[in-house]
Amino acid sequence: MSLCLLNPYFVFFVSGLFGSIMQAFRNSQPQWRAFFLSAVLLPGIVQIAEAWLHWSLGTPRFLITTAASVLMTILAGLFQWHAMRQGAMLVGEQSLTVAEEMRAIPGLLGSFLFGWARLT
Repeated sequence: MSLCLLNPYFVFFVSGLFGSIMQAFRNSQPQWRAFFLSAVLLPGIVQIAEAWLHWSLGTPRFLITTAASVLMTILAGLFQWHAMRQGAMLVGEQSLTVAEEMRAIPGLLGSFLFGWARLT
């Protein structure tokens, strides 16, 4: 099976699994544990599986594409963790409507990108 056919199924499965695990741990204490889970452990597991998939199917420029994928997975995981801690990107009873989620995105991006300035 070609990667073009298999990759969307892999991403769909992993994204749902990743999101549900992150939602369960979004408020865990200490906060560094949730950060470690979001930035290191979950992305690492996903990347190992994805790298194996790409390697086994002979992806061209394997190292470059894997490095870019690792970076994007870490950034996406950190943003998702941040958004979930702010009450967005959740499923179930605590979820927002699609319109509410869309209105929240600009503020979430701003607080994600520039929130570190509050710490200094």
